[in-house]
Amino acid sequence: LEYRSQEWADRCAFQHSPVSYRRGAGENIYKYWSTGGLPSTEQLALDAGQAWWDELVEYGISSPNNVFAIEVFNQGVGHFTQMAWGRTTKVGCGVAKNCGAGGGQNVALVVCQYTEGYNSKHSFTSIKRLPFPESCFTASVK
Repeated sequence: LEYRSQEWADRCAFQHSPVSYRRGAGENIYKYWSTGGLPSTEQLALDAGQAWWDELVEYGISSPNNVFAIEVFNQGVGHFTQMAWGRTTKVGCGVAKNCGAGGGQNVALVVCQYTEGYNSKHSFTSIKRLPFPESCFTASVK
């Protein structure tokens, strides 16, 4: 997962890889741009994870006791559901920091792939809350 995530990030294409390329894994992509410098690789990975996790609160769920329903899913919490889905057991991420788009911008991409990668709107019973970020980001950087 890590190898394919890094390989896809290195392409600097802000689009999902084909399902066949990632062998059915789920995938989240995060783009960061700045006219200044870029954060460290580790910080970019943490920022991406936090942005994906924060979708749940951003789109209307403010309490762990609230019901997560189809209406919430349809508002755009797919990144969150991929991270929180109870059947996800493996995560691999890659960060590319050389994706400059010109015009004085520095651009980085973070790609994470997840197995099991199915986070359908029909799988709400499998979503569970995991602590973030302490247990999610024990990473090695090459």
